[in-house]
Amino acid sequence: IPSGCTRAMIQATIDWEGFAGQYDFLYLPCSFDDWSALGHAFINFPVHRNAERAIDKLNGGIFWPEIDCKPCEVCWSKALQGLAACVGRFRNSPVMDTSVSDAYKPILLKKGVRSTFPEPTKKIQPVRRRGEGN
Repeated sequence: IPSGCTRAMIQATIDWEGFAGQYDFLYLPCSFDDWSALGHAFINFPVHRNAERAIDKLNGGIFWPEIDCKPCEVCWSKALQGLAACVGRFRNSPVMDTSVSDAYKPILLKKGVRSTFPEPTKKIQPVRRRGEGN
């Protein structure tokens, strides 16, 4: 995913490609220094067959030619599988700090409509940027 992509661009592309309402989690990790995309996204499809279809359809596609992107590489996550794992990984992450714009946070969806992300279960550590103290 090119550094100039946004979560909204990823979501619009996935929906346009025929997967609207089929995924329930989307997160595009970004650098806390300049808010550029880090080159990958996490998308959870609760129905296995829909995930397989998304891989087949999206893998190798060039979706953002205006920002000079390479073909998209889609694969299964080794670290996160399922909605509970995705929510558990990010709900207490610094990305959920109130100082972070909503545009950079993970989102939950139900039938394509955004839903409320669960509250953190512990105190969120503030975002740390390069060059800041310990």
